[in-house]
Amino acid sequence: MFNYVKNSLSKLIKSRLIVLVVLFALLAGILIQRLYTMQIINGEKYLTDFTMQIKKETTLKSTRGNIYDRDGNAVAYNKLAYNVTYEDVGSYDTTRERNLAMNGSLYQIMKVIEDGGDQVYTNYAIDIGSDGQYEFTREGFNLLRFRADIFGYADTEDLKTDERNCTAEEMMQTLSTKKWYGIDLSVYTEEELQEYGLPSSFTKEEQLKLTALRSAVAQNSYQKYVTTTIAKDISKDTVAVIMENKDRYPGVDVEEDSIRVYEDGLYMAPLIGYTGQVSAEELEELNGENGNGQYSSSDIVGKSGLEKYFEKELRGQNGTKTVYVDNLGKVLKEDSEVAPQAGNDIHLTIDRNLQIAVYKILEQYIAGIVYNKIFDAEKFDKDSISSEDDILIPIYDVYYSLFENNVLDADHLASDDASDNEKRIYSEFQSREEEIFSEIRGQMTSSSATAYQDLSEEMQVYESFIVDDVLIEGTEVLDKDKIDTNDEMWTKWSNDGSVSLNEFLSYAISKNWIDITKVNSDTTYLDTSEITGALADYVTDYLSKSDAFSRQVYKYMIQNYQISGKDICLLLFDQGILKMNEEDYSALENGAVSAYDFIMAKIYSLEITPAMLALEPCTGSAVITDPDNGDVLACVTYPGYDNNRLANNMDDDYFYKLNSDKSSPFYNKATQEVTAPGSTFKIVAATAGVMEGVVGAYDTINCTGKFQLIPPDVNCWIYSERYKSGSHGPLTLSQAITESCNFYFNTVGYMLGKTSDFTNLTPETDADGNVVQSSTYNDAQAISTLTKYAAMYGFDANTGIEIDETAPHVSTADGARTAMGQAGNTFTTSQLSRYAATIANNGTCYDLTLLDRITDSDNNTLEEPEPVFTIYEDIRQKLIAQGMPAEQIAFIHEANTEVRKKELFSKVRTGQVRVLLGSTAKMGAGTNVQDRLVALHDLDCPWRPGDLAQRKGRIERQGNQNETVHVYRYVTEGTFDAYLWQTVENKQKFISQIMTSKSPVRSCDDVDETALSFAEIKALCAGDPRIKERMDLDVDVARLKLMKADHQSKQYQMEDNLLKYFPEQKKMNREDMVIIAGDFGGLWGGTPAEKYWLDWLEDKPFTTAFLDGNHENFAMLNALPERLWHGGRIHEVRPHVLHLMRGQVFDIEGYTFFTMGGASSHDIQDGILDPEEPGFEERYWRMRRARAMFRVKGVSWWTEELHSDEEYEEARKNLDAHDWAVDYILTHCAPTSIALQFSRHNVADHLTDFLQEVKDRAQYHYWLFGHYHGNKAIDTKHILLWEQIVQIL
Repeated sequence: MFNYVKNSLSKLIKSRLIVLVVLFALLAGILIQRLYTMQIINGEKYLTDFTMQIKKETTLKSTRGNIYDRDGNAVAYNKLAYNVTYEDVGSYDTTRERNLAMNGSLYQIMKVIEDGGDQVYTNYAIDIGSDGQYEFTREGFNLLRFRADIFGYADTEDLKTDERNCTAEEMMQTLSTKKWYGIDLSVYTEEELQEYGLPSSFTKEEQLKLTALRSAVAQNSYQKYVTTTIAKDISKDTVAVIMENKDRYPGVDVEEDSIRVYEDGLYMAPLIGYTGQVSAEELEELNGENGNGQYSSSDIVGKSGLEKYFEKELRGQNGTKTVYVDNLGKVLKEDSEVAPQAGNDIHLTIDRNLQIAVYKILEQYIAGIVYNKIFDAEKFDKDSISSEDDILIPIYDVYYSLFENNVLDADHLASDDASDNEKRIYSEFQSREEEIFSEIRGQMTSSSATAYQDLSEEMQVYESFIVDDVLIEGTEVLDKDKIDTNDEMWTKWSNDGSVSLNEFLSYAISKNWIDITKVNSDTTYLDTSEITGALADYVTDYLSKSDAFSRQVYKYMIQNYQISGKDICLLLFDQGILKMNEEDYSALENGAVSAYDFIMAKIYSLEITPAMLALEPCTGSAVITDPDNGDVLACVTYPGYDNNRLANNMDDDYFYKLNSDKSSPFYNKATQEVTAPGSTFKIVAATAGVMEGVVGAYDTINCTGKFQLIPPDVNCWIYSERYKSGSHGPLTLSQAITESCNFYFNTVGYMLGKTSDFTNLTPETDADGNVVQSSTYNDAQAISTLTKYAAMYGFDANTGIEIDETAPHVSTADGARTAMGQAGNTFTTSQLSRYAATIANNGTCYDLTLLDRITDSDNNTLEEPEPVFTIYEDIRQKLIAQGMPAEQIAFIHEANTEVRKKELFSKVRTGQVRVLLGSTAKMGAGTNVQDRLVALHDLDCPWRPGDLAQRKGRIERQGNQNETVHVYRYVTEGTFDAYLWQTVENKQKFISQIMTSKSPVRSCDDVDETALSFAEIKALCAGDPRIKERMDLDVDVARLKLMKADHQSKQYQMEDNLLKYFPEQKKMNREDMVIIAGDFGGLWGGTPAEKYWLDWLEDKPFTTAFLDGNHENFAMLNALPERLWHGGRIHEVRPHVLHLMRGQVFDIEGYTFFTMGGASSHDIQDGILDPEEPGFEERYWRMRRARAMFRVKGVSWWTEELHSDEEYEEARKNLDAHDWAVDYILTHCAPTSIALQFSRHNVADHLTDFLQEVKDRAQYHYWLFGHYHGNKAIDTKHILLWEQIVQIL
């Protein structure tokens, strides 16, 4: 047995199988031991090591390129900023755990950010409305895209019906559920909330922010290791707090980024635009054709202006970086990196300083118009005027505009931090609103409601708002598609107003025009009266939340004196619109300053701007173009806005305010708003007329005042419809342009359409004698011809400017009116600027450009605008062809900075540059290069004689080393050069007359050699020296006709004004008197025109008496005969035109009048020039060019303006004789205490101090004065008069 076992074991051991078994057993043991070591002993270590070696690829954002002006000043650039990012790095077993962890982490970091004074970044399409409810902030496709993104669809078509139609409130409720983001904290235990650092509940605002953050994180959940930005541009203090406690906030990090900064945003914003996060529509467009999908939904792009136009150039290229991080996101090592490529820089042709200056000038100009249109009244009757130019602005419109244009925040009146004044006004508003709602309910529900036409204007406005804005447009309860507009009831409501609101609504219900299910879901057993009751509740609830309706209530509260002008003015301080000034505030409160005066002062100082009021006019534009090359130097639109508040973290409230602003700041008035060109278009008609041969160089067209060749008639501006007369008479082309004669250009337009019988300009009539269009006139031909020449000036296409521009439109009918700039002609300011530049440079029409060049981040030029033909380049090439080295020829416009200009001038002075080309504007004053100049070449004729003097002054100048220099003037025979030289000649004649004569008469005699030399050049252009005599005669005849026409026009205007503003004169006689409180103006130059008007005044039925002001010719006044009249001394101008001398007391109809004319001039701060002093003419023109405030002794100022001691003595003597008691005091200026109220520029002087003495000592009923250009009652005794006539006896 033993041997058997022994043999068996021996065989088994020797067997190959056992060897394999043992081997496998050994290997299994080793494997088990290894697995035990890895999983049990070192498992946790290996797991940690694994999770610490996560490979992560991040995006390195590129830097957006900068934008510079022509002088290298940055107008848009980037600033270093710190952003807070979040990445979900957790590992969760359940959705509940995930929501708790993410909400806790985001909530805590949100509090850290806000405690540091920073804001969480939420580019979310939901906000909290004024009613405290959630509302969408987007609409259309962008809202649909937002819904799809939230609910997880790639295509908006995949949205379910409830997802597509849910309200913002419903969406927020859905997203707060545990299935989504778990923001409804009521489902968690107190222990869970404490563990994850969550409060017991969220405020509505916290809920919104957290939902927005969770949604943003969810958008990136499909991309591994992509972070979400949750705060931008945080402070360094917040950065420090986060970085010090980074381990407490898993997934949170701080990244360096850049934010966009705009210099001088207010002036540049409409041009530069701004950047922002890409919208769904923009993303689709940018990633479309050739977009290559390089944009993502989180990218920042140009939203408008040049930022948008040059988006591809400015953007740059993002880089990538591969790193290894641990499970907390900490970088362990870097693997590889592709550096980002910075965007290219854009260099503009714009001059920033010029842009700012033009903007300010434009604002001041518009403010001046508004200031002069405002008057102290509640309403203005527009039916009383014949022209829009005469429209005035009542001050109550100004008060209301501050509410209507959201300058004053109506919501803030109800806020907790409202001032006492705000709370009082809001309380009155609530009371008035309840009264209105009660009346509205009655009008909607009562069968005896008042017909619309019999309601007050206020209630009519409210009822129209209910039907149009609420029921039809706002809620669509009243279905406009179901309304039968031919129905009698609809006609009665919409046209006649002969039915009440209740009648109309009851009828609409019966006709099923109203969808009552939107008001009450259960309508089974409701009758009409119950439906109207439910509708009334629905409407009043809607109105209580409507800002637009509230503004209407405020409007009528202002009109009905429930809110005063003083209340409005105080609100401007309360809400920080105006900087708090205790003195002004107190003056308003106690009535020392009226609301009208306060508002006017603030408009004058531009503390209240035209844009804030949004009352016409409130907008404007200006485009300044270099005529030599089409560079746009300034492109200004008013008003502007602060694009810094829209870029980076958009200020949504500011964006909404701009979007609803009635001055439309987002609308670029320079390139998008089109207007009729008016008389500026006449140059096009003139060109067409001459080139087509319908009018000759010296042919005349006789202006009769009324153009009657094509019905209806067209009146020339000089024609008076009232008096059926007024004309220019025969005019040459240059005269017609000078006079802007409509008749002349109507005729040119008509002649361009003549197909035969070209010389016949007799109107054709029908059998009844009515004028009809001539059978030989083809309107389409006239329009076609004008369109052809308009195209030569650039009116056939956009200008090429690199921002959105509305296309030009030349009229398509009515050649006669089109030729004078009316009919259908509409162009933008940019297009008119190109037109003006084409005229200025003698015919070269350049495309406009804002781009000077594009450079990379190292300032290497990448792109410049394509060169176009210029006369400079043409001359340059011809000179080079003749052998002149190219480096010896320079263009002044290429030296576009002061540094470059100085360098160029130095080269000219040393001879390195031998030929310098440029325009008068750029080579005028300040071009000191005369050292080696030998010749000056005038290639064209400028508009101003002074330009020729400027040109000549560059070479005939001290410091020129040459004994003799040459001046060449180039003209072309038989061209427009003749007209240009004739114009310059006539201007020089007039200038010479002014320079050598004290007479203000506008005569244009040949008085110096300069004018005669221009005439010689003009005759040379014409090709026949004998034409000079004819030209001179033409000028004389035209001058006489112009004087006659001007005289007639003034006569008609004076008669019209007298009847319009002084109808009482019809009932007056010689015993009645009109007294003028200074600045009579009838005695100035002793001209025939003055004599005529004095005779005209003498023929009036009343007696005219006047005090002297500070705009009188005292030499002529004191030369008049003097006599006694009603107890005082006067100068007799005419028997019934009298000057009331200073310091007199007159007894008129039993009333005593003390008179004291005169005032110190305010427009002489720069001096009074004496013609007898040496250097008078030079000083005169230097001060004129500098627009200095000065007068000329014996011409526009006399020493008698200042009162003599004898006059003061006589005044006191006469007052003593009446015990310093009179009924009326009449002066030109006011006592010191009153004068200082009008302007801070007013100062006391000897006269105002004397008048103050009179005010303090004398007893009187009323004091009337002028001088200060206003009409107002200062108080119950003192009245300022300017354009008003008041009856005192």
